[in-house]
Amino acid sequence: CTVATAPDADRLLALLAGSAARPDLLLIDLHLGDDHPDGIQELTKLRTAWGLGIPVALITADRDPSVAARARALGLDILLKPVKPAKLRALLAHCNAKSVA
Repeated sequence: CTVATAPDADRLLALLAGSAARPDLLLIDLHLGDDHPDGIQELTKLRTAWGLGIPVALITADRDPSVAARARALGLDILLKPVKPAKLRALLAHCNAKSVA
């Protein structure tokens, strides 16, 4: 995997500007800090730039049912913290299988 990290959508878009490649998967934390919208809101900017075709997993320790409902309404997978390596591997394998098919 080649990994790019950024604290918010604007910085990720700037980091990848000029690159012809789109991400194969987005892992987005729900809580990005007090001075940022949450990860679900930031996803809107990324989907505007790259479309809906990129799989997204929301990473969160927040077990509030309303968070899960928001994520599922947008078709997001959810990885609960602490993220178990086996669950992350399974998600990566699933996304890789979909991109190869």
